[in-house]
Amino acid sequence: MTESVPAGTLPIDAFQDTILQQVDRHPVVILTAETGAGKSTRVPLWLWQRGMRVRVTQPRRIAARSLSHYLAEITGTPWGGAIGFQTGLDRCCSRQTRLLYLTDGVQMQREIQAKRDWDALILDEVHEWNLNQETLMGTVRENLDRGVFRKEKKKVVVMSATLQANRLSNFLKDAPVISVPGRGFPVTMHRHHPEFMLSDAAQLVAGGRNILVFLPGKREIEDFGEQLEAALKEDGLHARILPLHGELGIRDQARVFQHYSQPKVVLATDIAQTSLTIDDIDAVIDSGQKKEIQIRKGIEGLYPVDISRAECLQRAGRAGRVRSGQYILCAEREMDERPHFPEPEIRRLNLESVVLRMINWGVSPRDFPFFHSPKSGLITRALQRLEVYGAITTESAITEDGKHMAGLPVSIQSARMLLEARKSSSRVTDTVLKAIAILEAGGIVNRDFPGTSVHEGRFQSDILNQIIIWNNQRQFRAYIHHKKLSLAKEILRELRSRLKVKAVHDEWSPGEEAAVYRAILSGFTEWVFRRFGDIYSREEEEARRLDRQSILAAEPPEWITGQPFDLLVTRTNPQSGEAEQFQLALITFASRISLELLEDLSPFSYRHERSVRVRNHTAIIRHRVFFGDQLIIEYAAAPDWSQPGDRDAAIPHVLRWIRNQKEELPLNRHRKRLESEFSRLPRNLAPKKKSFNDYWTRFLCREISSRLRTDRLDLFFHFDRFNGRLQLDRLLPAAMIRKLMDARWPEKTVIAGKTVNVEYTKKGARARLPIRNFADAEPEEMFLATGQPLVLDLDGRECLDWKSAVDAYNQWKHAEVFFQRWRLRHRPARMEDIVDLDFPITFEGGKGKKNQALVFFTAPIIGKEEIVLGHFPDKESACRHMDAIREDWNARREAFRSREIERIFQKKGWRVKS
Repeated sequence: MTESVPAGTLPIDAFQDTILQQVDRHPVVILTAETGAGKSTRVPLWLWQRGMRVRVTQPRRIAARSLSHYLAEITGTPWGGAIGFQTGLDRCCSRQTRLLYLTDGVQMQREIQAKRDWDALILDEVHEWNLNQETLMGTVRENLDRGVFRKEKKKVVVMSATLQANRLSNFLKDAPVISVPGRGFPVTMHRHHPEFMLSDAAQLVAGGRNILVFLPGKREIEDFGEQLEAALKEDGLHARILPLHGELGIRDQARVFQHYSQPKVVLATDIAQTSLTIDDIDAVIDSGQKKEIQIRKGIEGLYPVDISRAECLQRAGRAGRVRSGQYILCAEREMDERPHFPEPEIRRLNLESVVLRMINWGVSPRDFPFFHSPKSGLITRALQRLEVYGAITTESAITEDGKHMAGLPVSIQSARMLLEARKSSSRVTDTVLKAIAILEAGGIVNRDFPGTSVHEGRFQSDILNQIIIWNNQRQFRAYIHHKKLSLAKEILRELRSRLKVKAVHDEWSPGEEAAVYRAILSGFTEWVFRRFGDIYSREEEEARRLDRQSILAAEPPEWITGQPFDLLVTRTNPQSGEAEQFQLALITFASRISLELLEDLSPFSYRHERSVRVRNHTAIIRHRVFFGDQLIIEYAAAPDWSQPGDRDAAIPHVLRWIRNQKEELPLNRHRKRLESEFSRLPRNLAPKKKSFNDYWTRFLCREISSRLRTDRLDLFFHFDRFNGRLQLDRLLPAAMIRKLMDARWPEKTVIAGKTVNVEYTKKGARARLPIRNFADAEPEEMFLATGQPLVLDLDGRECLDWKSAVDAYNQWKHAEVFFQRWRLRHRPARMEDIVDLDFPITFEGGKGKKNQALVFFTAPIIGKEEIVLGHFPDKESACRHMDAIREDWNARREAFRSREIERIFQKKGWRVKS
């Protein structure tokens, strides 16, 4: 190991002894250090120099690569030897590597494989709170609770520039917090209108400044770069304009770190916000926006959003690294008007991968100790999708396929494709890996691709088409997006390496082509669309159009699968000249599919339901086809009474018709025979029913079933009075049928004193009740008189048992009480009464079902002239409020205490020296 320490002092150097002492004393230490303090390089170096095996997680590949290279260079250590890095797509490390920078996704995979091959784990840039960081932090908390770190003498350091340190300390069992200031170079803060962004950049270039410009996405970077180049050329100025975003290759990204004779202008997404240090930047221009994946109406889309206050400060910290700097926020929204912190990913993204990991670990995703609690709806949706892909059962137990999927370094969708491919040849598996790489890269064709099919096979698929383009790059060079293709190749190379799949370059056979097509479709069976005119839709969802680059757009088939994606487009209104935004609901990566193939691909999610409807004494079968919970087709069919499903569906209608007849034809012969038989039964053989009437009812049910033959069932729907009498005479009196109907299939039940209708679905008996009325409900009312459990729908909240119904009611009651009683009920407070209170304070604001306390939280709201006590529905919102006013509140408390001391001294006649 090289013991040399890099030259030059950094702010964190003064805290070296403190940090190492706290690491020695505690299993977990929290370190907050302003941008430029040196935390990402110094702390790992110090621990490594102690002989520890150190792992440092980074949210981005470029940061893991550049930081490891920097440390290897300044310590004189071969890169990839003692110091190295590993990402999902690249690595430079060996068995001798003891200081390893790696992306948090790779570390998460190591946790899944139970590889705890480290002495010190450093979780860096935790403020980003991506899904992997949330899960890693939860595992840290679990290991703390179980005492694993103390037993195995492991150390964890949590680091960030901006962090809710006190709250995180409480979460991590009172872990100590160390705060380190940044460099002392001042940064001047300005805010300009967005229209001045271009002129600000040109003016800074004219002053010889190196600039970092933050823009929301790649398209904005390209547009701004063209505009800036034209503006500089017009003014006779020159600058090196360099883009920086996630789609660039490693060489292109590395150019931003080089020094140039001309002013340097780096146009970057939020990739340059953390971890990366471009040390010669002395001015930052910030659009105040970023592009963020969000789920809206169940569909993922990429949307521009305003960044938080913490993110603004981080971006400002990129300036002034070597001298005084400038930060210009070119946005309409002031910094003070922005939220303090960004919304964590776990509250806005699909959680399938996270939930599957939890289930595979034997942990309930609803009970796992996440730092930020995920929204319940996202967990429910994740469970539904995992069931669709065959990863879990309907009872949320992991399947064998699910165990394999949990260990794969790809999305659940891609994992399903890979499992399907492995049923065939190695050539099919390698080709499907190529399809997965295309998906992960977002496609490999450019904007000029006209949607032409280059595939002569019998299967129509955009992904299959792009595989052909990949395999024939020279022929289709004009259509290829070369940077995305490079990224796809990196992904493919890493997937082959990690999954130990050899590259196969031979042409596939017709059978293998079908297997590839089948594997591709297996990853998209969740999204099945039917064509209506020139649009596609699913049940109760907005209409979508095929992406213009789809090969299916020319002749759209009736049924397709594909990836839904919402694209936010900005265009200039030709009349007003103003920029307008609108949303395109698209389907990308489409494939033609048939319902027969869909059923064959996903028998675990594909089901048929048949029900009987009677109109004008005619029986009609309604055939409905579901995929998961999605109704994908419904049509009328003639009944087939030889089918048990049609026969069973007809029974309630047969009984209902007979019950409604005016004639009551007694069957004394049957009754007397049964009554005689019943009276002779020994007590120990007597049925559990207490009376003969119950026994008689059971007999009637069996009698009806035995009479419902194929050659007679139609008589119940096509008959005249004479035939009806004959049929009734053979069966049962209407009075007894009425009893049977009420005993076996009651149409109504009473809940909380209210008579409600009972419906019968695949899940069983179901009733709807306004949630307000549930206050008077009793546990036994969750069952019918037959003992059958009842599924209760409380204003759209499906409750399968009494506990879930009580929980749903109490959640509703909590929100109702808060908004009606406490939301606007502010009470003026005197400072002397509240100065020593530890806010937020819990109070009971009402009672729910089963006398459960409805808990709310109180915290001070600071106005211009007075302080009032406000109320909050939950601890999280109250804590966020306290974090926002913490500095002002502490200042007021200290001022009040000083005045009180002064007043006491004055009463005693003492003087207070100023």
